[in-house]
Amino acid sequence: MKCSTLLAAALVAISSPLARGECGDRVKTVGYGSHATQALDKTDSDGGFTAPNSGDFLCKVTCDAGSNINVYVKYSTSGTASSSNYDAKLEGGSCGDEISSQNYNGEQGIKIRTQADAGYQNLVLTCDCRNVAGGGGCFSGDTTVSVEGRGITSMKDLQVGDKVLTNHQYEPVYSFGHYHENLVADFVELTTEKESYITLTGNHLLYANGNTNPIRADRVQVGDQLSTGTVKKVATVTKQGLYMPLTPSGKIEVNNVEASAYISMADYAPIQNHPLLSFWLSENFLVHLWLAPYRVYCMGVSSNHCPNHVKNVDGDSGIMGYLLAGKQIAEFALEHNLLVQLLIGVPIFVSLLAFHAVETVSGGPAVAPLAVLFALGLYMKLRRQKQKAI
Repeated sequence: MKCSTLLAAALVAISSPLARGECGDRVKTVGYGSHATQALDKTDSDGGFTAPNSGDFLCKVTCDAGSNINVYVKYSTSGTASSSNYDAKLEGGSCGDEISSQNYNGEQGIKIRTQADAGYQNLVLTCDCRNVAGGGGCFSGDTTVSVEGRGITSMKDLQVGDKVLTNHQYEPVYSFGHYHENLVADFVELTTEKESYITLTGNHLLYANGNTNPIRADRVQVGDQLSTGTVKKVATVTKQGLYMPLTPSGKIEVNNVEASAYISMADYAPIQNHPLLSFWLSENFLVHLWLAPYRVYCMGVSSNHCPNHVKNVDGDSGIMGYLLAGKQIAEFALEHNLLVQLLIGVPIFVSLLAFHAVETVSGGPAVAPLAVLFALGLYMKLRRQKQKAI
């Protein structure tokens, strides 16, 4: 896959809300009973059971007692569900926890693997279908950030211009990639051993295990290291509100956990194994690159078109118009052959690199326009001097 295709995928990824399908009455119940001394590790399957295509599917654990409960759900008639093969997972859970996912590929059949420490009582797993509105990659409204001069602030109360903590320094929020107060969506909730947690959509990126490139939230497992400690529990929760604040560095600390401001594009294009991504062209960098012109405009020219509340865009999705433009470009490119993709993608890619280079060399997007004007002025002056010399 060429750079143009990679870039197109990035535009689609950050700007496309995830659509939820219709859901019917489908229920799958598995009872595991009780055992005082023996740990539970059981697999179940039902080839005739089909979760609806793109419909949201919820599994809930009920029990009188239970600890360190792991549940892995896979939509398929072959293979088994496991910690490395799943569509939904709960790790380190307890009675009352829930997980949910979507059967994106419309696969028939369901595979379930359930584990629990000895001492579980009346453990039951019930999976059923429901309707829940969804959205792109974001944080939930009740997650918090540290705002300079205000302290801990809920995501829903964050404003453009607020300076938030990002990687041990404060940076301004220059816009919101997504802002929707009322939309209900599923979030991955990661809890660490220090009882700190972060709630974000599964395709949102965050930093784990000391790596410089962030990973998807739904790929974090129990035992992974976040900036606040070791993950001891992974669960899926349903909450209201979708918020995606954008910062100059593309980083943000949410509930004290270091995260990216961006989302993964893997749901929209299978590029995560592309050789370029093993070096410098990561998913995170592609999105950061695409936002370079908008970032320079918002911070160096005018913030009038970088609003706090993105309303009535793409219906009522709350997605920023600049991202929707990228989506349209990407969809057009991906419908055509490689030559068309190159003709569209290469000029865009080179232009974006130029913007990124200018903001990097000049010291940031806020001073990039001044740097460009200075460079143009210097060029014109030198040119006039050369003409006079002739």
